[in-house]
Amino acid sequence: MSQHGVKIHAAKTHKAAKDQDFKYRLADRAVQVQKLAVQQEHRPTIKCESKALENVFKFKYLGTLFAADGCQMYDIDVRIAATKKRCGALRNMFDSKNLDLSLKIRLYVAAVCSLLTYGAETWTLTDKVQRKLNGANSIMLAHITGRSYREEARAESSSFNLVLSIRQRRMRWLVHILRAGPGRLIYQAVAVQRDMGKTGN
Repeated sequence: MSQHGVKIHAAKTHKAAKDQDFKYRLADRAVQVQKLAVQQEHRPTIKCESKALENVFKFKYLGTLFAADGCQMYDIDVRIAATKKRCGALRNMFDSKNLDLSLKIRLYVAAVCSLLTYGAETWTLTDKVQRKLNGANSIMLAHITGRSYREEARAESSSFNLVLSIRQRRMRWLVHILRAGPGRLIYQAVAVQRDMGKTGN
């Protein structure tokens, strides 16, 4: 086998090992979630107006998916999946040669990103969350613009910077809270988070 052939074989082997490791991690995570869900069923029951409330691990409230362990990734993963489905449903529009690219981007932001970023004001924008959002956004944009997803992933060359858009929305929301004044509970909650050093929230 030539040296070039050895490199190709090594690359394929490495990729296969990486894919297998990813599958194992997904399976481990699924098992962990299942165990947490079972544990939740055996927790003490709470009553509301003499009726026992069902203990569940995940539940949806006002369009947002909450989990008993407090992890926000469940909601983000569901939103990304729903967004990709909508983007696929609008593929005929995004592939149209009769629409200008700038109009396609505006439609993408209005029809697709609005679904993805619903409730994003409450997300903690950790590095992991930002990478996940940026990755999904760049892949969908690449299909629309015809550019590589790497170009769309870079902040300086992206057709639409999703993470920056979320930050801008959060800043507008923060201004609204600050204008409400110290008498409002939401103002006090933000002040406590700031004092605790949780500025990322």
